[in-house]
Amino acid sequence: MLINYLKIAFRNLLKHRFFSLLNITGLALGMASCLTAILILKDQLGYDNFQPDRDRVYRIICQNKDGMKLASVAYPLGDAIDNNFSQAQNTVRLVRSIYAADATTEDKKTLQVNGYFTEPSFFEVFGFTLESGNPGSALAQPNTIVISEDLATRLYPGKNPVGQTLTLNGKGNFQITGIVASPPGKSHLRFDVLASAATLVALDRALPPAEAGEKILDNWSNRYMSYVYVRVNPGTTQRDLNKALDQIAHKRFEANMEDKDVSFFAQSLNNITPAPERLANDTTDGAPWFFMYGIGFIVLLLTLFPALNYANLATAQALSRTKEIGIRKTVGAKNADVRKLILTESVLTALIALLLASQLSIPLNHFVARYFPVAMNFEGLKADTFDWAIFILFGAVVGLIAGWLPANRLARMGSLAALKQTTRFVGRSPFRWRSIMLVGQFAVSLIFLVFVVAIWVQMKFMLITDYGFQKENLVTVPLQGNDPAILKNELSQDPHVVGITQSSLFLASSNLQGMPVKLEAGGEYREVHSSLVDPDFMQVMGLKLVAGQDFPRQSGGRQKLLIFNQKAVSAFNWGAPADAVGKTVWLDDTTTAVVCGIAEDFHYRNLESGIDPFALQLQDSKFGTLYLRISPGDPVDAMQSLRSIWKKVDAVHPFEGAFMEENIRQAYNHVTFVGGLMSFFTLLALVLASMGLLGMVTFTVNKKIKEIGIRKVLGASITHLTFQLSRQFLILLGFALIVALPVSYILVSNFLNVFVYHITLGFLILGGSSVLMILLALITIGIQTLRAALANPVETLMHE
Repeated sequence: MLINYLKIAFRNLLKHRFFSLLNITGLALGMASCLTAILILKDQLGYDNFQPDRDRVYRIICQNKDGMKLASVAYPLGDAIDNNFSQAQNTVRLVRSIYAADATTEDKKTLQVNGYFTEPSFFEVFGFTLESGNPGSALAQPNTIVISEDLATRLYPGKNPVGQTLTLNGKGNFQITGIVASPPGKSHLRFDVLASAATLVALDRALPPAEAGEKILDNWSNRYMSYVYVRVNPGTTQRDLNKALDQIAHKRFEANMEDKDVSFFAQSLNNITPAPERLANDTTDGAPWFFMYGIGFIVLLLTLFPALNYANLATAQALSRTKEIGIRKTVGAKNADVRKLILTESVLTALIALLLASQLSIPLNHFVARYFPVAMNFEGLKADTFDWAIFILFGAVVGLIAGWLPANRLARMGSLAALKQTTRFVGRSPFRWRSIMLVGQFAVSLIFLVFVVAIWVQMKFMLITDYGFQKENLVTVPLQGNDPAILKNELSQDPHVVGITQSSLFLASSNLQGMPVKLEAGGEYREVHSSLVDPDFMQVMGLKLVAGQDFPRQSGGRQKLLIFNQKAVSAFNWGAPADAVGKTVWLDDTTTAVVCGIAEDFHYRNLESGIDPFALQLQDSKFGTLYLRISPGDPVDAMQSLRSIWKKVDAVHPFEGAFMEENIRQAYNHVTFVGGLMSFFTLLALVLASMGLLGMVTFTVNKKIKEIGIRKVLGASITHLTFQLSRQFLILLGFALIVALPVSYILVSNFLNVFVYHITLGFLILGGSSVLMILLALITIGIQTLRAALANPVETLMHE
C-alpha cells in the first residue's frame, strides 16, 4: 500500500510542477536555516560538558554598588569561603593577569600567550588533565607553570618541554611542570598557560606603595582580575551557597566600608555558557540564553512559514482533487486511507526538500561562521547516524505538520458531493484560514524588517555620535610589551605623527579599570573607573577642561594628580566643577592625590553603557596603548609608514595599529553580527512570505481564468481586471500592516532600550519598512494578475 501511495504522490508532484517547486523550495529554505540553527544550538550547549560534577561547581560573581554585575570577584573571597562554608569541597581561584604576554623559551623562541595564575586545586575542580606532569604538585611551588598541548607543539615541536624554563614578559621565569591535554570539548575557560598562584606573593610584594591598589592577594577592592570557583559537597544547593555568601558579605561590610553594597552570588557552571545575562569581565565567548531563545524562535517561524504555505496551497488545490477523492471513497477508501495518501505526499515533499536543504545548509553554515563570534566547526552536516536520524525525523515531522490540514479536510469530504464537485469544506471558510496565515506571515516579515532597519540605523548612530574626544585621524597602537619610551621616540620621528600619548585603558571598548578613592581620611571608599595616562593625553585626545588645568609637562618630583569628569563632581557632591579643583582624595590609607582639573564628560566606554564617575591619573608607566594623532591626508600611506617604524623596533610582534573609528566599529561587532543574521532571516522570511503569496495569487487567477476572459470580451480594461484580481490580497496586506506596526514599535523600542544612547523609533523607520514590504508584495501580486489580464480571451475561454 505504501508503494502505491508513493507512486501517486510522485505523479501528483509532477502534475502540478509549479506548485510543487514552490513548496519544495520554500520547505528547503526553511529547513536549511533550521538545520544550521540546530548545529549552532548543539555547539553552544556543548560548553563544559566534559567537566566532572558540573552540577556541583559554581562560579562566584559579584554586583557592585552601581548595579554592574561582574564575573570576577576579589581574590580574598576564596579564603573567606573556605573559612566560613564547610560544605565547600574544593575552592579554586584564577587570576586573569596573563594577557597577550610574550612567552620566550631558552632558545629565544617567542609567542604571545594568554592564561591565568591558579592553584593546584584547579585540576580537582575542573576536568582538564595533564598529559605530562603531576596535577597535585605541578602548580604547588612559586614560578611553576603548565602549558597547553597546542602551545607545547608550537614552542617545542617534537620535544617534551617539562623541566624547561619559560619566561613571561613582566612576570618572571617559570619552570614548565606539565602539559595540559587538549580538552574533549569546549570550555568557557580558554588558556595557553596556567602559572602557580604562589608566584603572586612575590609579584604583589614587588609593587611600589603608590600602586598598592593593584595588589591581588589581600585586596578586597580589586574585583576585576580574579575568578573564584567552588565545588560543593553532594546534597548542597545553590541556595545554601548564596546564603553563605550573604553572610560573608555582611561580615565584610562591618569590617571595612570599601565593600559596602557589594553582593556575591553563586552561578552554576551549567549557566555560564549559555548565560542568562551578560557579565562584565566574563571569560566566555559563547552566546547568552536570550540569543539562543531568539534564534530558536526565529527559526521556528521560518520553518512554519513554508509548512503553512504548503498547507495553504494544498487546501486550495483540494478543489481540483474532489473527483479523485470521490472515486476513491466510492470504491471503498476510508477517511483514514485518504489521510494516509495526502500525508504521504506531504512527507515525501518534505523529505525531498530536506535533501535540498542539506546542500543549501553548507553555504549557509559558512555564512554564519563568518559572522558568528565564537569558534564553531562548520563543515556542513555531520554524516553520523544520530545526526542524520534527527534530520530525517525533523523532515518527516515538518511534512506531517504541513499535510495535516489538507489531509483532514479532504478526508472529511462526502463521496457523492465530491463526484458532483458541489462539496464545500466542513467548518468555517477555508479562505478565512488561508487569509489569516498570509496576514500572519507578512506581519512577522514586517516586524523583522523594522528590526533590521532599526538596528542598522542604531549602528550608524553609534558610529557617528560625538564621543567627547576627537576620534578622527587618531590611531591606536597596542604596545605588546614594548618599552613605551623607545616606541614613542621612534614614532614621533614620522612626519605623519603630530601628537603621541599613552594610556592603560583602551577607549570606547567594554573593558574597565577601577580605582577606589576616599573623599576624606578614614572615610568610605568610592569606586570610580579610571585610566593611567601621560601628561599629553588631554591635548592629543582633544578632551576639554571645564575647570582647573591640564597635567603639567614636567615629569620629576611631582605629587599624584587626577583629572575627574563632570559625573564624578556630581556623584561626590562637590558642587561646581571649579570647587572640586584642588581637593585631595585618598587612594589608600597612606597615598593621596590632588584634583588638578575637571574634564568634560566623554565616552570612555561604548554607547551600550552610560558615563559614570571617571578619573585620569598621571603616571609614568603601566601603559598598554599608544594613541597617535596623525595629520589629515592619505591614511594608507600613514599606516604603512607607522608599520615600517614598528618593524624596526619590534621584529617579533605584528603591527596592530588601527584607526580609532575602526576600533569603535569593532566594539560593536556583536551588534553587526545580530544585524547581519537578522538581515538574512528577514530576507528569508520575505522570500517565503512572497512565495506563499505568489502561490495563492496564481491559484486564484487560474480559478478565475474563464471569468477574466468573459470580462475582457465585455470590455473590461486591463487596469480594472488587475485591480479586481489584486483587491483581496491588498486588503490582507493592509491587515498585516495594522497588526505588525504597533507590535514592531513595542518590540523594537524595547530592544533599543538595551543601549543607553539610542535612536528614537519614528515614522521614517516604520514607514520606510512598510513601503519596502508593500512594494515587494505589489510586485509579487502584479506578476500574476497582470499576466492574466493581458492574456488573449480566446485562449482563456477555451481553458479547462
